[in-house]
Amino acid sequence: MVLQNTNRDKAELVAKQVITAVNEAVTEYYKTRGLDLTASIGIALVDDEVKDVSEIYKRADRALYESKGRGKNQYRVYG
Repeated sequence: MVLQNTNRDKAELVAKQVITAVNEAVTEYYKTRGLDLTASIGIALVDDEVKDVSEIYKRADRALYESKGRGKNQYRVYG
């Protein structure tokens, strides 16, 4: 997901909303089948140091794996 013209606070709010939506909607479907589904989110903030899209992807990927490493229903911000 790309959020243009947004700041860290807004990005974190959207991440929390996505996690809540997964927990409320999708998780119930899977729980009734004995499965557990959660959301892990990596947020990359873009600044003047970013020269190309691959750097944004790398930042988001680092944040995502940090989020996954900390447990379920997490988001992390790089930048």
